Amino acid sequence: MERSQSKDCLTIDLEGDLPLEKFEKAVVAFFELIKEVTKEVLRENQQIRWTVTVRAGSAVLNAIPHYTEDLAAQAREILHAVPSGVKSIESGTEEIPKFFNREAVRAVKRLGSLQGLKPTDITAVKIRSGSEKAFVTPKSVVVADSLIGGQRQSYGSIEGKMQTITDRGSFRFVIYDSLFDHRVDCFIDEGLIDKAVGSFRMRVRASGMVQYDGMGDPVSIKVDEIYAFRPNSDLPSVREMIGIFKKKA
Repeated sequence: MERSQSKDCLTIDLEGDLPLEKFEKAVVAFFELIKEVTKEVLRENQQIRWTVTVRAGSAVLNAIPHYTEDLAAQAREILHAVPSGVKSIESGTEEIPKFFNREAVRAVKRLGSLQGLKPTDITAVKIRSGSEKAFVTPKSVVVADSLIGGQRQSYGSIEGKMQTITDRGSFRFVIYDSLFDHRVDCFIDEGLIDKAVGSFRMRVRASGMVQYDGMGDPVSIKVDEIYAFRPNSDLPSVREMIGIFKKKA
């Protein structure tokens, strides 16, 4: 049976006057953080469902986990890992916190960028779980950049599925690499836009100048060539391949 207790929750508490656009960013980043940590804790066949409550007259949101009894230990790990990881980033860690991934670190970075200097702005961002709490300040932006920002670059290729295309700011798409399912942002010039759009949701190889983070993993690439692989449905079957080899023999 699925269980849920209001005390078993993650809370974000925003203090000060809240411009609407910053409140929206805070909520999105908070749930992105929870989603990514949950993904890192659980195995593929496990699931924890999250619901949200808002405290009346405040900017306090509670994210409540719903889970079966056999996932109680994993739920506790998530409830501990989120504020613990935030505190680790705030303290200037040189390693990505346990059960965090790049997207989780990016979410903390977005939360850290919310605090303003004006009196009519967010003055504090706090994440709590039980007695454990962590403040997210602009320091997180600097530390997050050191964890996932580009540290070196060289010419190379990224292979994976193209899953996102956007032209906000500049035209770019996102590949999730085939080996580790890491997000890699791909920036292209106008001459490759049609090729990129035509390759959407396909497995591709993007070549160009690759930017790597401090751990040696690719985070972005300035693309100068895109190759779209044939879909599996277009590939010859095993029987057809055997026939080809027999003919050659």
